[in-house]
Amino acid sequence: MSCKGPGEEIAHKITLAILNKLSSHSWEAKAVLTRAAFAVEYGDFWLLSQHQTNDPLAKSLATIKRVPLLTNPASLRKHQASILELNNLIKATLQVIEAMFELEKFTIYDLKHVPALALALQQFPVNVYWAIITISAIVTQIGSITTDSDQKQQELSQFGQKINIILNKLKKQISLCKQQIEEIEYYKILRKLFQTPTEITEVLKVLLFGKDIPQTPIYGAATKTLVNLEVLKKKDVFLFISTIDITEEEISVLKSIYEKEKSKNQYKILWVPIVEEWNGQLRKKFEALVSKMSWYVLHHFAPIKGLKFITKEWKFKTKPTFVVLNPQGKILHPNAFHMIQVWGLDVFPFTQTIEVTRTQDASWIGSLVTSVNPQITTWNESGWALLTQGSNVVLTGHGSTILRAVTEFDKWRKQVVKKGFEISIRQHHETVVETIHRCSHLQVPMVPGKVPDTIECPDCQRTMAVLISYRCCHKESTQIALNGA
Repeated sequence: MSCKGPGEEIAHKITLAILNKLSSHSWEAKAVLTRAAFAVEYGDFWLLSQHQTNDPLAKSLATIKRVPLLTNPASLRKHQASILELNNLIKATLQVIEAMFELEKFTIYDLKHVPALALALQQFPVNVYWAIITISAIVTQIGSITTDSDQKQQELSQFGQKINIILNKLKKQISLCKQQIEEIEYYKILRKLFQTPTEITEVLKVLLFGKDIPQTPIYGAATKTLVNLEVLKKKDVFLFISTIDITEEEISVLKSIYEKEKSKNQYKILWVPIVEEWNGQLRKKFEALVSKMSWYVLHHFAPIKGLKFITKEWKFKTKPTFVVLNPQGKILHPNAFHMIQVWGLDVFPFTQTIEVTRTQDASWIGSLVTSVNPQITTWNESGWALLTQGSNVVLTGHGSTILRAVTEFDKWRKQVVKKGFEISIRQHHETVVETIHRCSHLQVPMVPGKVPDTIECPDCQRTMAVLISYRCCHKESTQIALNGA
């Protein structure tokens, strides 16, 4: 990097020459090598200025490099502002290169997990160009100062502005990358905790809070007091994870579980409310729900540290998730809520082992259906069937297709474990409907002026054909003619 006349054009040409010479190197290597070459020249310059007074060899070399012209008092006063500007720009430029080098170290992580790093690396070529052109301008400026030339010196302010903009941006990128990497490491720790036997309270601390653990983050609804997480130590814990839009029916399910487990004192329910951002209105709603509960409640109005883990590993979205954990923090069921809805307390304590045993026993579906009506298998297949869960309608359809879906349980039993009973039977029923061709019939009483001209089929939405049918109920009031479709 020999000294040339000042000017941005010359600095640009020097930069292109350096980039061409280092074309086989990576972008960060180009910046580091340029920095090293500059450091040798710039370092020698200032080292000689410090030793020229008592070292003859240093004095001779200093003369060759024009150091005395810069270090004598008169010259220092003349160029003081320029020297200060140079020092500040040199420091900022070196910080830019160091920041890029620090970002390069993060490439041991998958870029899809550190999106901030992917964006930062895309900007490396531009950053390196500005680092090198700034160094070139600095070298040119040093040459101009050491010759004590009256020629107008290089204007460095534009380089300083650009370098400082880049430096601030790099600092933000490093900070964001560190946050994302911290999240990756946290996720690894959390997964390892669930896979390695430990104490349930330690698992919950990391899952719910990460590092900053409140002293009393649990509200005991039964005692109406705030308590420490240690109340769950050596207990089997049922994590009920939901939004604060839970229904009375869901609370009722939890109450039945609470009543069953409270006498054993081994199983504890902990409600973990998921709220994106708490406010006064949501706090009031939360308090109203808590007043209906008797179990433990997470009393922590801040984001859940392990929410990403909960949504990814336990598939939590908006519907409640009921995670079963043993005293060592092992996951016995990632979501037992659908199992509880189907079998109730008969499958307590709601482990996956119990669920697999139940679903492998095909007889359970028969007992579930006949518990609704012992004569269900003899119902007229030409009628319509309705399957409900409490007050919620799960499935409606023609009797023949519903019955077939039920009797073909072996074909969809494995889906129950993954998706739950409701979704599984509904999806299989849709498959059955697609494979069966049958005519739909609808009878409308013959009332003059009130019989519709056309009726849309409830199955396929086509216009139904009109036929005439006759019926006799052997009563005087029998309406003998019916307009049927």
